[in-house]
Amino acid sequence: MRRGRIFYFRKRLPKKLSNQVPNQFLCLSLRTDLPLDAVKRAARCSPSSSRWRKHTWTH
Repeated sequence: MRRGRIFYFRKRLPKKLSNQVPNQFLCLSLRTDLPLDAVKRAARCSPSSSRWRKHTWTH
């Protein structure tokens, strides 16, 4: 997703979480206006990333 020149990562939250928080989406700035950098940074934010799962479920 893009706002102005900056790219953002946007992911719908699971229903269990969306019932507890007012927002149904997680939205993070990727802090870049370069499409290739945005793709790489979004891949690191993705729930399919083992790094993301390890951090999320162990903390």
